[in-house]
Amino acid sequence: MKINIFAFCDFAADYGEKICITGASHKISVRGLPARVSGTIVGKIMLERDDAGEHLLDVTISDADGKVVCQSPRQQIEGRDFMELPQECEMYSCCLIHRVQFQIEKYGEYVLEMREKGRVLTSTALFVGRFDSKPEIY
Repeated sequence: MKINIFAFCDFAADYGEKICITGASHKISVRGLPARVSGTIVGKIMLERDDAGEHLLDVTISDADGKVVCQSPRQQIEGRDFMELPQECEMYSCCLIHRVQFQIEKYGEYVLEMREKGRVLTSTALFVGRFDSKPEIY
């Protein structure tokens, strides 16, 4: 199993084995604390012949102290029986899309993680900062 895409974004949709992602970012800007944040966690998972069977994936967002601030519902993906697929087909993809809302209590670094059976498959950093209302001058 390989994780091709794992991100926090504004919106995501899948159709077939394709995925459309809008507003992917590693930064969340808020006007003040505490803040209620909403967004979408998106993943594209590539399954190979060795990955046949069920896989239960857990996705969390934790602060720098390890406190979980968001836990999305456990997602089950099914590794297809490759016997049904053409011989030249060595892998196929599954999309994971979770719309989430959570409370931010402090600024700083957070981590977005995907796990299977407690083992981290992938992770990425999210940075929470104060929204700067001053326009940027170019």
